[in-house]
Amino acid sequence: MGAALALFYLLLLSLTEQIGFVPAYLIAALLTVSLVSGYSAAMLRDGKRAIPVALLLSLLYGYLYFVLQLEDYALLFGAFLLFAFLAFLMFATRKIDWFELDGRGRSAE
Repeated sequence: MGAALALFYLLLLSLTEQIGFVPAYLIAALLTVSLVSGYSAAMLRDGKRAIPVALLLSLLYGYLYFVLQLEDYALLFGAFLLFAFLAFLMFATRKIDWFELDGRGRSAE
């Protein structure tokens, strides 16, 4: 899946030379989302479980397109996205007892 995500940029670059940035971005994003979603559906053995993967990846490519169009503010909005994502992860995992997950509990060793 990582190779598919990395290949997006090669598809984007090669298509942009032929048909322009906007249609190239749309085609590269659709191909990548389709490939990753299809693979996720096969690995998860359920197409419904792959829908969140497709939605999340589509949102990410949509936001990336938005950031690329900003030019002068791309770094600011890219940094904001990373900050918001980190804040979400920290909030979502705040109650997980990471020591309990490995079976050792919180005892000092």
